[in-house]
Amino acid sequence: VVRFTNKKGLAIRNGAVYSHVSFSKGDRVISQITPHGHADLLLGLDILEAVRGMDPHGTCRVASSQHTTAVVETGKRETIMTMTGIDDFDTRDLEGWIKRYSRSDRYFGMDLSEVSERFLGNKIYANSILLGAAFQRGALPVTLDNLRWAMKANIRSSELEPNLKAFEMGRKAAIDPGAFDRPADAVTYQDVMDDKSTILRATRGD
Repeated sequence: VVRFTNKKGLAIRNGAVYSHVSFSKGDRVISQITPHGHADLLLGLDILEAVRGMDPHGTCRVASSQHTTAVVETGKRETIMTMTGIDDFDTRDLEGWIKRYSRSDRYFGMDLSEVSERFLGNKIYANSILLGAAFQRGALPVTLDNLRWAMKANIRSSELEPNLKAFEMGRKAAIDPGAFDRPADAVTYQDVMDDKSTILRATRGD
């Protein structure tokens, strides 16, 4: 039995949007809302909101350091507070917080929006990359065929191919994150000449 609940409409009102998905065997009746500290998997498409699901003093806490696997998109998404200069945050600090309150040995984090845009031309496929990473980490209680069927059944045909590709990219990233490292900028002959000229001027004078 699969149960699902979602908080709709809050994003446009500067609120957080959380979805809870629960799986159970047989006819066992379970809550649609994940109890505090009982999530097996936390999928975070926004690292700032993912942290809210970790805060032991928060009302949205679902994770625990004993049995929660966190799979998170770590790219920084500006808020109204950061855009106006009132507040700011460092995603590295947030990653540390997530690792502290989930199973650090199973943590996966990557700037998937950047990867999606670089390889697929649009940030929108980051969610499918995230799903692929979670599956490859063994955090989803479904088969590969189940997931592919669900994607084909729910994604319109014009968007299916890039989403399936994104899903496979997520699987790859889960086992070989270095495969998606941003390539180093190529050094040109002019760059070398400019660098050497700067050194000579600084050491010998112009």
